[in-house]
Amino acid sequence: MFLELAKSGKNVNLILPKNIFSMIKEKNRPELSEYLGLKNTAMYVISDDIKLTMAVTNRFLSISLYFKDGAYDFKRDLISFSGSALSWGEELFNHYQNKSGEIKQSNGF
Repeated sequence: MFLELAKSGKNVNLILPKNIFSMIKEKNRPELSEYLGLKNTAMYVISDDIKLTMAVTNRFLSISLYFKDGAYDFKRDLISFSGSALSWGEELFNHYQNKSGEIKQSNGF
């Protein structure tokens, strides 16, 4: 999905936990390489155990939190279209981005 968005010309920046990045690297290496080769993409890997997923666009913020037991329900997102929510989502993304390391095709991911 993210590769298709990027190939359509959209800017796509991803922050992934180490375990998810390792799984993608193992199972989807050609797609990962293609994604990293595009000019409008960036990928970061974070060591922290993040208990949320989120998407921030120029139109909306979508965020999902994990349950106490570690389960995740992708059908229960909090969504907002307000400017303050978009700003907060960007700040949260930047916070995690600053704690992450960028993955580049040139460093052999």
